[in-house]
Amino acid sequence: MTNVTPMTGIGWKLQNLAKRSERLLGPQLSSSQRREANKHDKLLRFRRAARDIFVRKGFKGATLLAIAAAAGVAFGTLFLYAKDKQDLLLLLTLRDRL
Repeated sequence: MTNVTPMTGIGWKLQNLAKRSERLLGPQLSSSQRREANKHDKLLRFRRAARDIFVRKGFKGATLLAIAAAAGVAFGTLFLYAKDKQDLLLLLTLRDRL
């Protein structure tokens, strides 16, 4: 007969917390699923920010820096999605096809 020691202290608390969070939030996403969800979220934020700034300032007055700031994302990250303003405008027009 093996002697099984019940989990105590921090280990028990973490295990309990994980079970409760899964019940509240649903199953945890894998790292690749989180990465894809994050990419999709950033793309949506870029689209919204670009649309708002293009409407307010026009295509000529809009800057990529202002769009990145409005999206709440680092300026360099924008270039993972669009190489320039024209590319960003194309993303807006093709939103349902991506």
